[in-house]
Amino acid sequence: MSPIPPTGPRPTSIAGAMITLKIMHIAFMAGIGLFAIVVLVLQSQSSTPAPSTPPAQPASGADMELLFGIMLGAYALSVLPATAFILPAFRKKAGIAAADASPDEDPDAPKLGAIGFYTTALLLRAAMVEGWGLFGAVVALLTENPLFLLVPLLAVAMIGAYFPTVSKFERFYTEALDKASKETFQ
Repeated sequence: MSPIPPTGPRPTSIAGAMITLKIMHIAFMAGIGLFAIVVLVLQSQSSTPAPSTPPAQPASGADMELLFGIMLGAYALSVLPATAFILPAFRKKAGIAAADASPDEDPDAPKLGAIGFYTTALLLRAAMVEGWGLFGAVVALLTENPLFLLVPLLAVAMIGAYFPTVSKFERFYTEALDKASKETFQ
């Protein structure tokens, strides 16, 4: 009996799982990017007051920008470093699942056992970064400060840096097997 029960449909091939994972990463990036473009268009179409009139922004507008800036910074400091620990946290489980898979029936069975954990880790990491990027776009929309649109831009770049490839999965798989075997024999 496997110590980690299967929790859903298993991918039928590594290539199919990688295509799905790549499509989902592209969707994360497109969602952030398109929302940021909408915010930019809305900001560019907003009516600006004539130079002789004072700004229509209430006195607390600067306070709101500062508050949102602090919130974005706190979000970044709490969530973004955590993304570095997600993939390593799933390695042992992936290694155990791969070791428990029977390569007799299917030579890719060990890798198929591990790719579910890899997929979960990558999607969780991308979703955490996406949340930060979308919040940055909302802050830009609420404050009408286009400087906050740098956050969605950085989020898209980070998700792009995490973009799944077969070589990244192979490295994860090898490290997962190593970690599982070291911890099993200790």
